[in-house]
This record gives sequence, structure tokens and C-alpha cells, in this order.
Amino acid sequence: MWLVKSLWKALARLLSGVVGAWCIMTPLILIFAGLERKLTTEMLVGISAVVGIFYAFIAWKWWREGFGFVKSLLMNTLYLFAFAVGVGGLSGVLAAFTGIELYKTGWFVPLLSLLGFWFLEFRREKSPTMRPVWRRGTGPESL
Repeated sequence: MWLVKSLWKALARLLSGVVGAWCIMTPLILIFAGLERKLTTEMLVGISAVVGIFYAFIAWKWWREGFGFVKSLLMNTLYLFAFAVGVGGLSGVLAAFTGIELYKTGWFVPLLSLLGFWFLEFRREKSPTMRPVWRRGTGPESL
């Protein structure tokens, strides 16, 4: 049962990382696409509305839960970026040496990113001392 529970937690962390990545990357994409005149007004308004909803949700959760929520969101976003870069490099190496072009499939990067988050959840559940860095104490009693 803990295996399924940890998978659900990993999926929640993956989706949290996606929300964070969306909030970080979308304004940049909108700026550069707007400079190139690649977006219609309807697309710009729709994408901006979705990003605004995400920002409002993050502000609401921050107001209710404190800064710990924003820290976990940013950490999950950084983990997602790291997993995406690592999986992209792995798929490039596989393509170069074996000819298997997994980067062309739409499931390879999300699946291995989910497995990476699952591994992190597995480590967190199995190790009572593995806590996020910002929750660790500094004194000897925290060990």
C-alpha cells in the first residue's frame, strides 16, 4: 500500500513542479513570442488567464500555509528541471549510441521524471532523517 501512496505523492510533486515551471517559463515565452508576433490576441489572453489563475492559486496557498508552500513548489520545480535535463541527456546518448530515438515519444521525459519523484518519495518515506534542508535544525538535538 505504501508503494501506491508514494506514487500518488510523487505524482503530486510532479504536478507541483509543472505548475512552478509553467509560472516561471510562460511569461518568458509570452514575451519572446510577442516580440516575434507569433501569437494572436486570443492566444495571448487565454495563456495569460491560465498563468494568472496559477499565480492566484499560489498566492492563496502562500497566504494560507506560509512560505513553506512556496519553498516546496520551487524545490519541486528545480527537481523537475533537473530531471528533464537529465532525461534529455540520457535520451540523446541513447539515440547517439543505439539509434533508439526515445526523445521523439511524448511519454519518455514525463515518465522518467515521475520515476525520479517517486524515488525521492521512496527515500523520504524510508529514511526518517531525510527532510528538506529548510526544515532541518542546526543544533545537535536535530540529529
